[in-house]
Amino acid sequence: MEYELNGFNALILKKTILLFRHISQDLQIIASENGLNLYALDQSNSVWLHIQLGRNFFERIQYRNTESSDSDPSSKVKHWFVSTKQLCQSLSIIIPPTQKKSPFDAILIKDLHNHENLKSSFGLDRLIIKEYQESVDFLSLIFVCSNKNIIRSATIGFQEYKLSIPDDLGWSNWHYLRISPTVFYKSISPFSSQYNDLSITYNDSKEDLLLNVINNTSKLTKNKNRKRIVSGNVLINSRHFHKLDLDDDLTYPSDITISIKEFLSLLSFCESVKCPLSIILRNPGDPVIALFGGSVDACESVTTNLNIHNIVYNGCNESKIETPETKIINDNISLSGSLWISSFKAEKTSQTTNEEQRDELNVKEVDLFQPEFSPQQKAPEPKPSKPKYTDEELDEIYNTLLKDFVTDNTKENTVNKDKTGIFNTYISFNLNFNRSDITF
Repeated sequence: MEYELNGFNALILKKTILLFRHISQDLQIIASENGLNLYALDQSNSVWLHIQLGRNFFERIQYRNTESSDSDPSSKVKHWFVSTKQLCQSLSIIIPPTQKKSPFDAILIKDLHNHENLKSSFGLDRLIIKEYQESVDFLSLIFVCSNKNIIRSATIGFQEYKLSIPDDLGWSNWHYLRISPTVFYKSISPFSSQYNDLSITYNDSKEDLLLNVINNTSKLTKNKNRKRIVSGNVLINSRHFHKLDLDDDLTYPSDITISIKEFLSLLSFCESVKCPLSIILRNPGDPVIALFGGSVDACESVTTNLNIHNIVYNGCNESKIETPETKIINDNISLSGSLWISSFKAEKTSQTTNEEQRDELNVKEVDLFQPEFSPQQKAPEPKPSKPKYTDEELDEIYNTLLKDFVTDNTKENTVNKDKTGIFNTYISFNLNFNRSDITF
């Protein structure tokens, strides 16, 4: 299995892999005669990214004779499960043509025929991706640079692994928004933070789309001294959308909240390669689908139930009508993709005049405060302590102590002592000493 692409599309591939690195540590690559399909699922199973690079993305796709089998079509499909980090490191040599300050911007090459020094640019001419010939568990990336005068290669390992893909939606109705990714990116990029979420609401009366950037309380620490992350609102009028199609059979989008980190990474990618972007919404709890590349035009022609996997596939094979607003920088880029992000409904907290209480409510640390409507709780009554000595033991100790205070005068009274036990009381009275004054 061997794929060859030019230097321009190699730069697009590098940006594509960088996008996947924001999603997952691992990447599933399905190699076939139709091109490459790239999949990634994040660790929380809440974000799914799929990008297809069609046949027109590559200069050449070639199979070895041992791989081709007419009787077994599955032999022409390879499943490569690779590390996203290692793949990014291998593609780090690819430098944009406009990066003039690069140390690899130009080199001196000696012409062997006339022995003259020729200055040649270190631009990447083409990139070849193929399975390593000596082992079936390695991919080889060959970089042909400087008019084929410099060739570099990198090798990374992979596993034969099939990543499961989510079931298709099959929605019969949905909300559709198509907008320039540059408008979206420049609007919410100042609020970029891994602790923020993005809430989407449509105001029907004003025909505005409200983007509310809020703090994700589950990601923030419970430390009270931690500074709050910047949040805010962005209001985009409907005239900024290339297409705004809201289904009247559904409730208009209200507080549909998604993670801003992955969505902003996609906006940065689309803004970089100048590819179109559209968003599919339904209800809070349903996934939010962001289509980009060729899948945007393919989705607008769908009249039946929504099948995202087919839309991405058709986006790499259909001819596109390009406009200055949605034109991809390369006519033959043949890139199509979708980003699935799980959503939930944003909770609205009550406002209060106390600034400190409002901050705590934003981070949902309500367990630190007593609710106003809860009944007043009585303080627990102290339990009586168990006496250290019994009454009989105290009487014996008391009588023993009294003997130490007996004087000669008191001994005369012992002769006239009766048998009623009044003697002890009489002595204690004369000495002004009571048993209640004894402490142990």
